[in-house]
Amino acid sequence: MNLFKGKKLAYLCALSIVLSLIIACVGEQKKVIAETDATSGSSVSSSESSSKLTPTFEEDERRAVWFSFIDMSRNGKAIVRSESAFRSSIRSKFQIVKKMNMNRVIVHVRPVADAFYPSDYFPSSYYITGKQGKKLKYDPLKIMVEEAHDAKLNIEAWINPYRVTLRSTSIYSLAKSNPARKWYSKSSTKRNVLIYGSQIFFNPAKQQVRDLIVNGVKEIVKNYDVDGIHMDDYFYPSLSPSSYANQFDAPEYKSYVKDCKKNAYAPMSIVNWRRENVNKLVRAIYSAIKEIDSGVEFGISPAGNIDNLLSNSSYYVDIKKWCNSTGYVDYVAPQIYWDFDYGQYSYDKVSKRWAAIVNPSKVALYSGLGIYRAVPPTSGQFGNTNIFKDMVKYTRSQSKFSGFYFYSYYGLASSYTKRQVNAMLNILK
Repeated sequence: MNLFKGKKLAYLCALSIVLSLIIACVGEQKKVIAETDATSGSSVSSSESSSKLTPTFEEDERRAVWFSFIDMSRNGKAIVRSESAFRSSIRSKFQIVKKMNMNRVIVHVRPVADAFYPSDYFPSSYYITGKQGKKLKYDPLKIMVEEAHDAKLNIEAWINPYRVTLRSTSIYSLAKSNPARKWYSKSSTKRNVLIYGSQIFFNPAKQQVRDLIVNGVKEIVKNYDVDGIHMDDYFYPSLSPSSYANQFDAPEYKSYVKDCKKNAYAPMSIVNWRRENVNKLVRAIYSAIKEIDSGVEFGISPAGNIDNLLSNSSYYVDIKKWCNSTGYVDYVAPQIYWDFDYGQYSYDKVSKRWAAIVNPSKVALYSGLGIYRAVPPTSGQFGNTNIFKDMVKYTRSQSKFSGFYFYSYYGLASSYTKRQVNAMLNILK
């Protein structure tokens, strides 16, 4: 493990010489900047993204593997394991990807409003205990960090910030300790939680929600030797293109407009207001991470279709700002899950669009490859032996990309994808 991580200082207090060197190093890395947000005009203080982050293990080319909650369950059903069985299982999986010359794992630790670790903010995950909120008998995240570093793999903790359920609208199916259930039960906080479609979400417009999510991130960075915090593409849900202005958090927007008029301010459009709600969360997470440990990365894997990200009725992520600013993210890894024969969304065309909007001096760019697409039934070119090999070769020809995020462990390890994966691995050596 890297002893130069900020959260290790407490253990080095007796070594005054080393401590002084570390403090000096951290002092150089933590330069606070004030950024004026062009949308809201508000001044934001955040730590500047360093040009050279300090992962536990060096990576000439990033090769990261997503381990979703599905990879740690049985087809989405919980597998309740003993501590030794969990350690054995995750060790075996990490060793498999290490032999594939991967160098980083992205482990799901909060698929919904839950935790794969003892938390002061979220109940234990159903996928670990078999029942949300049931007391953990061991610490899965601690084990995953230990096993990843023993295998000389960097590790990121992957959270879904707003998602409370996957396919349920029942508040009372949540653990009593779940913050969503507690908020929903009180009239003063009920709007912190929104039921939309077939799911439950935290309300992105609420400061209490942002505070909860940020505190959850701080808890991880303080307590675990992770190399990064990771979020994927679950932000605002997809709303109706014709009535998005009257759905979801529209009541909060109306209150915002009323306050603006009262104070003689011009209100943002509802689209820009929603994007700013997400911006506030992303900036706050970034700043919180860097204040604790400037060497821990914060990255997001947005949906690959830029047009969808820029639409008026879904996601509401300010992707162009994130890709051209400090103080938001250290990297983006868009999910470019199409082959080379998909019209305007072909892999090469989408990759070029991403390269065009990213400033690599501020934000690193990685390509998210959908290895799962080669699992039958396949479509298009994903049945071809060399599809992922060709994607890797093409991406390497584009100078702005610095590596890959592979979705997911199941895709890489599946017998169904062996031909495509082996062909790709031949050039990952």
